[in-house]
Amino acid sequence: MNLPPPVIRHILLEENKNIDIKDQVFFQTGNDGVHQWESGIVLARFVLWAENLHGKILELGSGSGLAGITCSKYRNFEEVVLTDYNERVIANMTENAALNHARVSIKYMDWTNASTYLDTRFDFIIGSDLIYDGAPIRELIRTIAAHLAQTGSCYIIMPNKRKMTPVFITEIEQAGLQVESSPLLDERYRESPSENKAQGYRDFIELQLHTYILYTIKFNNLE
Repeated sequence: MNLPPPVIRHILLEENKNIDIKDQVFFQTGNDGVHQWESGIVLARFVLWAENLHGKILELGSGSGLAGITCSKYRNFEEVVLTDYNERVIANMTENAALNHARVSIKYMDWTNASTYLDTRFDFIIGSDLIYDGAPIRELIRTIAAHLAQTGSCYIIMPNKRKMTPVFITEIEQAGLQVESSPLLDERYRESPSENKAQGYRDFIELQLHTYILYTIKFNNLE
């Protein structure tokens, strides 16, 4: 199958804050990480606006790398690490990091293979739209537990109505972690990511179709 060439998206997070992303609008199964998904835009805005984010941050299933690149470009982290398991996706996010002159580390990580885990724990872990039918949910939670600092927080953003969400929450609790969920109701998260607002909503139609949910995962730290 011959795919059309990718396009460069100028993703507008807020006024005067853009990230350039190489986006493959059409993709073959297994390469969906080269497409920029709406949840990634919401996550990038979350890390841009959230208070008290500092230290070391790890992005799981980074895809285009938008959120991690935002951390590098507009926040002051000690270390920003982007990860994925698909080599084509890794190559694409490497190009995106270069497009934005982002100071990030890009690593191969397979949640199902502990030998690919990093020998580091992070103050924050982030990810977007990681829970779907067929996703290795238990392995994802194991990956989070292996990389999160004892007092750290993991933030996962997903659109509402994902049918695997109850399984995700149950597996988190069975792993001895705690999880809280809250809808991101601030309309800024759903604003058009383009100077041309109408075009931005056409390119990223799901921004207007979903409410996005923030899942905060922590260890059960007992006093």
